Amino acid sequence: MAYLYQVQPHGNETVISQFARLIFTGSMGWFYYVIQATTALILVLAANTSFADFPRLASLLARDRFVPRQFATRGDKLVFSTESSSSRFSRASSSLPLAVTLVA
Repeated sequence: MAYLYQVQPHGNETVISQFARLIFTGSMGWFYYVIQATTALILVLAANTSFADFPRLASLLARDRFVPRQFATRGDKLVFSTESSSSRFSRASSSLPLAVTLVA
């Protein structure tokens, strides 16, 4: 389909936008904006899901000892029960030797 419409990735327009612009012309031109809004909504929901589910993922990884064990305990609202665990993780991510000592 990309070959048929000669769509290629560019830095200033996404492939989905190029397809929508080429396919929906004339009286259906308004549907281009529907496609763009739907794509934006999907990206926002995907970003929110990964942000909101980090405590659950970190808890599972902590049980398998891939991240510090303090992440294994979650609170009632899907957050970590200790305030210091998130600050520990942010400090550890900036320094590799510190991250290795926290995980070990």
